[in-house]
Amino acid sequence: MSAAFLCWFLGVAVIYATLFGNGLSAVMEDAARNRLLVGLQAAAWGLFRTLPRVASRRLGVGAMLPRFRACTSMMTDSISF
Repeated sequence: MSAAFLCWFLGVAVIYATLFGNGLSAVMEDAARNRLLVGLQAAAWGLFRTLPRVASRRLGVGAMLPRFRACTSMMTDSISF
């Protein structure tokens, strides 16, 4: 299985677990909601661990770094403490 497909699958799992978890919290089914939220946390952890590998392959290593540094420097320059 490719890393991109794994990211897609985990992203779908995060969205569905969030939607169904919130829906079940509205009808107060605590056990089912808690199982979905644990699944949500596991899928989100896997997604955030896998996504940088896919992005670095697609964009090249460090392709977004200069743009990120420029944005963060603009944000920190405008903040006064």
